[in-house]
Amino acid sequence: MSNEYWGICAVDDHCADGAFVADLMLYDRLVVAFPSDDTEAARWERKGWDPNRLERLLARIGDDRLKRVPWRLESRERWGTAYSAARQQETAARTFGLTTTQLTNGFGPHVPSIEVLTTYKSLNVLSDDLGIRRASENVQIPSGAITVIVSHQFLVPHDSRRTEQEVLCMSRELSSDEDVRRKRANLWRWQFDFVAARTWLTPASAPGTAVAEMRELVAEQHEVVRRAKIPTRPQYAFLFGTAVGRSAAEMESRTPPGMAASTSETFVSVGQFAAERLQRGADTASSRPIAVLLSDTHQHFSWV
Repeated sequence: MSNEYWGICAVDDHCADGAFVADLMLYDRLVVAFPSDDTEAARWERKGWDPNRLERLLARIGDDRLKRVPWRLESRERWGTAYSAARQQETAARTFGLTTTQLTNGFGPHVPSIEVLTTYKSLNVLSDDLGIRRASENVQIPSGAITVIVSHQFLVPHDSRRTEQEVLCMSRELSSDEDVRRKRANLWRWQFDFVAARTWLTPASAPGTAVAEMRELVAEQHEVVRRAKIPTRPQYAFLFGTAVGRSAAEMESRTPPGMAASTSETFVSVGQFAAERLQRGADTASSRPIAVLLSDTHQHFSWV
């Protein structure tokens, strides 16, 4: 498979119940920090990050689905400096992404491109960080930016009769299946293509058309997952992006009113919500779109 989609995990993601089970179903490979030496391991222990638990879980996943990155004193210091600067500049949409930046700094030329994707596990935290609210006619869109959200339901192994590590192994085997990987890649490509800088040209009919297209991709993915006859439960992935026009005046004449479409498995919103800090970051960044991901067990944003 020529293209892979990697998920960057926070340093404490392994502490949660069911850690990495859903992440394996979303990504081809996980990028995970681990303490570089005994001193760092002791610091993790003091913070309650249990490095022994991390090692047990990573052993179950296997190195073919992991990119391990040592977390050193230098990494912490660089992260702290960048975090302080980001907070002072109110670029909150980037602060969680700083761990991503530190973990990908050491990637060599064999990794041709990396999609920097800030990941949230809670809608409340995401909303607080990005300033998300439902848009209205009075919302001032900075520099022609509109918020775009695409979301889909994905299936995650779940069996209360099995141990946490057994379920993790089930997720590892299922998500490594070649057909599952191919369908997952097709869905990722479609979503990133939609949450792109040209989205501002979207006509009024686009959300309905997009939902129909994405629903087919989701149905194909669900079909290959269910073939394995493994107990699963649904979770939801929300990809947020900000599309930026060439000028605010141009956006004023071309941007459609807030609109959305959904099915039981998919959701698309264009301009229906405003994400102040995400848009502010897009205004000062390059033309490369900024994106963040919310992975949750619940549907949100009146998706029915």
